[in-house]
Amino acid sequence: LEDLYSIEITDLTVETAGLTEAELYEFSLAGDPTNGDAFDNLDDVWYTNFTIPEGTKRLVLEILETSASDLDLFFGFGPTPSEATLWDYAATPAALEYYSWTDPIAYDWWVLVQNWGGDETPDDVTLALGLVPDTASTNFEVKGLTSVPALDEFDLEVTWDIPEMEPLSAWYGWFSVGSDAEHPGNIGQTDLNVYRPYDDVTKAAEDNL
Repeated sequence: LEDLYSIEITDLTVETAGLTEAELYEFSLAGDPTNGDAFDNLDDVWYTNFTIPEGTKRLVLEILETSASDLDLFFGFGPTPSEATLWDYAATPAALEYYSWTDPIAYDWWVLVQNWGGDETPDDVTLALGLVPDTASTNFEVKGLTSVPALDEFDLEVTWDIPEMEPLSAWYGWFSVGSDAEHPGNIGQTDLNVYRPYDDVTKAAEDNL
């Protein structure tokens, strides 16, 4: 992260959480024939329930892959999706919807995906659900100069080491930067997403002995 500037840094202090691998849900979903209302018939949408435990730093809901032209993502509390229990949503004219919530409320929740632009032919969908615990990271770190005068430009280097990262996986984290140990996070905080796509090149060997 280059050419940053801030208040004076006397003892660079970084707090981290993650990186945590998302759980992936893969399913097929036909278009909702009444796409103006995602809750009128839950057989026309896809949904699942999950729990945000105490001590969660970040929740992420993200459509990673789909053949659909326009999906919408809804998120709410309790056991059953409804407009009355809707908490928030991501409903752009695109398909790869994304939702992130820092310091979420610990409770039982639902997430619902609607195929807004589809027809009776089902589309493939991959949804990532990431729950990042509020514990210091062991697989990524953020480094920079220990001290920096006010408004002087400086860089931060973010590095991660996750040998077990598999193709088509998503890893979510968070970090904050403070000017000293007594003021953690007073410069700023940001989300960190790391994606492992499919391999561009694979290698195969054949033993002819």
